[in-house]
Amino acid sequence: MCLHSPHPQCPLHALLQRFAAGACCVLALVLTGDARSADTENAKVSVPVERRAAASDDNFPQAAPSNDIAIGLVDTFSPEAYLSTFVPTFEHLLKTFGESRIRIVELHWNVTAEDIRRADLDFVVTSASTYAALIDSAGTHQIATRRPKSSNDVSHTVASLFVTAAESPIKTLADAKDTSVAISHRQSFDGWLIAQGELAALGLDPKHHFGEVIETRFGIPDVATLVRTGLASTGVLGSCEYETLIAEGLLKPGDLRILNEKPTKPGECRRSTEKYPDIVFSSLPNADSDVVNRMAVALLSLPTEKLDFRWTIANDFVPTLELLKTLHLGPYAEPEAWTLARFWATYRTEIVLFVAFCAAVLFHILTLNVLVRRRTNDLRTAFRANEQLLRERNDSRQRLMALERTNIVAQLSNMFAHEIKQPIMNIACYAAALKLLLKREGSLSEKAADMLDLLSGEVDRSSEIVEHVRSYAKNRSHARRMCDLGRVVAETLKNIHDPLIVLETGLSPGAPDNTTESFKPNKARKNEASARQTATNAFPAASASYPISADPFEIEFIVANFIKNARAAVKGLEDPSVIVRLTRNERTCRVTVTDNGPPISDETFASLGTVSASKKTEGLGFGLAIALALAERNGGHLAFERRTPSGLSASLVLPIRTDTDANADSTAHAPQNTAK
Repeated sequence: MCLHSPHPQCPLHALLQRFAAGACCVLALVLTGDARSADTENAKVSVPVERRAAASDDNFPQAAPSNDIAIGLVDTFSPEAYLSTFVPTFEHLLKTFGESRIRIVELHWNVTAEDIRRADLDFVVTSASTYAALIDSAGTHQIATRRPKSSNDVSHTVASLFVTAAESPIKTLADAKDTSVAISHRQSFDGWLIAQGELAALGLDPKHHFGEVIETRFGIPDVATLVRTGLASTGVLGSCEYETLIAEGLLKPGDLRILNEKPTKPGECRRSTEKYPDIVFSSLPNADSDVVNRMAVALLSLPTEKLDFRWTIANDFVPTLELLKTLHLGPYAEPEAWTLARFWATYRTEIVLFVAFCAAVLFHILTLNVLVRRRTNDLRTAFRANEQLLRERNDSRQRLMALERTNIVAQLSNMFAHEIKQPIMNIACYAAALKLLLKREGSLSEKAADMLDLLSGEVDRSSEIVEHVRSYAKNRSHARRMCDLGRVVAETLKNIHDPLIVLETGLSPGAPDNTTESFKPNKARKNEASARQTATNAFPAASASYPISADPFEIEFIVANFIKNARAAVKGLEDPSVIVRLTRNERTCRVTVTDNGPPISDETFASLGTVSASKKTEGLGFGLAIALALAERNGGHLAFERRTPSGLSASLVLPIRTDTDANADSTAHAPQNTAK
């Protein structure tokens, strides 16, 4: 028989080893005097019985061959239960099914339905509370329940007993609030869970009624010893444990006092709670139906002559389910509070994958942003280069077009100068002939003579202009001569004949430049005009105020162009103003034409002095460009200034020249004649 076999693989031999090891540990604890705590692991040594821990065990065994009968044993029982109940039961099953088919798997007390499924069990032996908790989740189904011979109802068998020391001041369970309590195990059905249910039935808090809970884990010192020695104020004994201790002489009847004792029938064990079913042998969905039938028959037919219990059928687990509901256990358990540790343990894989995914996405985004930024910079650089090339191409095109226009205008001017010379000469001849004719006939009046003289003067001026144009076409150099800038300006104003134009002079070397002064109304300017020098006789020949060395015709052209542009700018204004100002300092003379025309754009201001499209319908866009060239030919330059809030000032700046300077210039610019 396996019971007497020393073979280490015998299940019953393993159970006996566990009990013997527990006894040795008990003796060791007594000898060392450790009276405060005892760990059940000290009473449970490694045996050949397969052990199944929680689902987190890394060495979780694989499923057994299909011909084995795997029976799980949840570790919530005392060592005495192994010897008195499990050894004779499994010995009988070995005889029935054969030693090679029975495989006992020990399960952790905190077993879950997932643990049971992974163990591939056929049957499981648990307390009534564990059985009820696994009905829905693991599919446990009762085939037999243990009934002690002292019980008449298998559904109402086990209970808990509250005890305290005989001299303790605690009279009721309510008096034990915030004191210490000794129990065998937190998952023991009759050693703690039933007691908690009784506390709840009395209106006490089963989880926080006691200030300290001391677990013996079925070790030494036991619950009775802790209470008797005063190390615990109250203790919870399992069903009939009190009577067993007295019968074995480990406890005297007067050593402990029972709290909240319930009435009992003769022969029943004393108790403080209601009674519930005892150990349940249940089948699992994996079990074969024929094996389940044979297992039920084997358990129910277990010989009981030498045993104090028998296996039978319990028909009422409702109180057990109500107890679980009251204590929020099993299917009624409250959701566990989510902590960082639990969250990490539950979703560790998902968190790692999510972090890796986020890191990959972040790396992708950063890489993409770097590539996009790099590509954007390349495109921006290429775009700027294209814009620069486009601007340069447009500038080159504009210069080419301006050059073409200049050439065309030069050719047309040459043609015009060549063709207009003869008509001008004819006009001069006709004017002279008319004057002689009228004088011969005696009808030449003074007014008519003045008009004919003016006509001759304009003809001479036109002829001079034509000669200048022809000289430009023939690329002949022009000799400069000493002249007075004031007289040239006065001559220009005289030819224009516009009362709107006001001439201002500043003769002293330190005279301020009043280009930024406000414009005055027309009437005020006209009243002041009479007091200003606006005619040729305002500049005596004996004392020239603005001596320069230049071509008077070219200077007159520049000033006239300034005035015409200013008159065009103020056209249509309510209070138009054009001021011609003459100033000088130690080195230069300046003639400035200022208007109060509308503001001009940056683009227009930047194009002043270049060949461009004219804003005037009758203009060609060559005026200021020609003026700039003429100013440079005469040793001067042009300057432009935008006025605030509107208007423009155009200035011609020429160096002051003496007679010595003029002679040097004449020599430098004189035509070089060479004889062949």
